[in-house]
Amino acid sequence: MNAMLANKYLVDGQIRQAIELFESDLRKDPASLATLYSLIVCYSLSGQCADAVPVAAAILRREGALDLNRIREYRQRFTEDLFQRGALRFAEMCRQADQRASVYSRLVLAVLLDDVAEIALCQETMKDLRSKE
Repeated sequence: MNAMLANKYLVDGQIRQAIELFESDLRKDPASLATLYSLIVCYSLSGQCADAVPVAAAILRREGALDLNRIREYRQRFTEDLFQRGALRFAEMCRQADQRASVYSRLVLAVLLDDVAEIALCQETMKDLRSKE
């Protein structure tokens, strides 16, 4: 039930409310990929880069990579206003100095905004960061 309401909040642009419900669902089922992907999209749209990092790490442990097609599916749920807010968040994040904190959110937003050049840049940054670990 939480997931249905959370998705409604997400579609309506009420990201904070959606996050609260998705976080509650994740506490109940930490292995839920659907919830993890919903959270990384919500965190990215709300500019919560630091919160997106452990979610991305959980997805990477399970799948080895972020499923960009799965992220693209979220595009169908959003209004133009939500896309514009996502574009503004994206511009703000691109000015951040800490690539490690923002790369996953930038990648999610680039996928949602269909910015092919930024997707490639984020993927290269992720590869560089992993090689330094």
